[in-house]
Amino acid sequence: MSQIDILGLIASGFTITSFMPQIWRTWRTRDVSGMSLPTYIIMTTGTTLW
Repeated sequence: MSQIDILGLIASGFTITSFMPQIWRTWRTRDVSGMSLPTYIIMTTGTTLW
């Protein structure tokens, strides 16, 4: 597996799991107004790696 393949796997892992912090926050608080900061950070990291 090449380094590009590994980078793609890492990027897809970040983008797939990026909404987990938001789901967790919404589940705990029952409040859907606003986004959690970790969601933005993980999504930005995954998108940058793509």
